[in-house]
Amino acid sequence: MVARYRDLGYDFLAITDHDDRISDEYWFGIPAGDDRMLILSGIELDYRPLSQHVGKIIGDREMLFVLNHPARYHLTVEETLRRIAEISADGLPIHAVEVSDTGIYQAEYDVDAIQLPKIATDDSHRDADFGRAWVEVDAARSADAILRAIKAGDFRVGFAAGDGLVASTRLRDFTGAERFGIRAVTPPAGPRAISERRG
Repeated sequence: MVARYRDLGYDFLAITDHDDRISDEYWFGIPAGDDRMLILSGIELDYRPLSQHVGKIIGDREMLFVLNHPARYHLTVEETLRRIAEISADGLPIHAVEVSDTGIYQAEYDVDAIQLPKIATDDSHRDADFGRAWVEVDAARSADAILRAIKAGDFRVGFAAGDGLVASTRLRDFTGAERFGIRAVTPPAGPRAISERRG
């Protein structure tokens, strides 16, 4: 899996698995990064009072908590905001919200009412999901710098178009600017990341 993302041009990869599906050896099974790919460890927590998945990505000192896939739960914006407030009040400070579901853009969560950074992931459980959505940051090559940039909203999200071959990419940075680009390669080169979940 890591090699596949590396071949697609990713510079870093966050690997998370569901907390109810892992063994004690999980943390030792996450591959180490190398000079071409930085690996961030994490886990997808099941916040049981609401049966809501929360991504937890771990840096050296920083930690990022993401409200995962509200679209999969068919949440309204108001329900999403209530979940963010309840989960944060219970000790998991939500820093960002996922605006994709298996790599497909979910515009209903990319709204000003949700005043948190919005990330995109491909949540690759299947081959077809690889490389469909990503986060781009301009940050030092360290887990903490990347997590700080995401928490600050200093990043862009990208989405592959069509059937997995990228012809166009929608990028949005969270200063409010929107850009559309045409790419001839399968996903774009340059600083790229994905928060990928296994299992």
